[in-house]
Amino acid sequence: MKKVYDWREVSAMLMAIAKAAPEGFCYSPREEGACLYFQDGKPDCIIGHLLAKLGFDESIVPEKAGIFVICSLGRAKDAGNTLAYTSAIAEMFTADAVIFMHEVQSAQDDGMPWIDAVSNAHHFMEKLNGDR
Repeated sequence: MKKVYDWREVSAMLMAIAKAAPEGFCYSPREEGACLYFQDGKPDCIIGHLLAKLGFDESIVPEKAGIFVICSLGRAKDAGNTLAYTSAIAEMFTADAVIFMHEVQSAQDDGMPWIDAVSNAHHFMEKLNGDR
C-alpha cells in the first residue's frame, strides 16, 4: 500500500524545505512568470523540491502544469494514457493536501517568501477545516 500524505504532513515537509532555504527566500519565476517544478534536472520551485524529496524527477511532471492540475487529471477516470503518469503523484496526496500545495504555490508565485507561503497556507487550512 502506497503512502498517502495529508495536508499536515505536506505542511511539515514544505516547512522543512522553506527553513532550509536562505532566510526570506522568494522564488523567482523562470519564464513568463511561470513556476517550474524542475529546471535542468534540479528542483526549482518549492513544490519541485517537495516532489524531489518524495523521489520524483522532472520526467514525472507535465510541462507548465500546476499541482492542482496534475492531481486532478491524475484522478480523472478518463484521463487516458497520455496523462496516466500523473496518477503516480495524484495518488500520493489527499484532496486537502492538493489544496494546501496549491495555496503554497500560488503565494510563492506572487512573490511571498517560502516560509510565509507555507505558514499562511497552514493557517488557511486550519480555518478551512475548523481547527484551532
